[in-house]
Amino acid sequence: MYQNLFSLPESIQNGKRPDQEICHLLLQNQRIRVEKILSVGHTTPAGEWYDQDEDEFVAVLQGTAELCLEDCTVILQAGDTIWLPAHCKHRVEHTSIEPVCIWFCVFASPTP
Repeated sequence: MYQNLFSLPESIQNGKRPDQEICHLLLQNQRIRVEKILSVGHTTPAGEWYDQDEDEFVAVLQGTAELCLEDCTVILQAGDTIWLPAHCKHRVEHTSIEPVCIWFCVFASPTP
């Protein structure tokens, strides 16, 4: 199926801001999940941390994001990538509104 990674749904065009991030599942099999995530000023709720069972490769395609890891903070701009191994606690502190932050994320389950 063809899809443009930079296309935006009508729900966030022309300055509209959804209540939650918009996640598009692009591919999934037993070990891999690929998602395009659209964030418009979204952050991880206060006091919450992601602690996933999967490895995650993240690329910011558009906009900016600030990730807080347990031991540092990382500012990501368009073109930047980061590898988050399973159980690397992290949270999103900031995402840009204009332009919308477009994430390209690949989640990989550990090998058996």
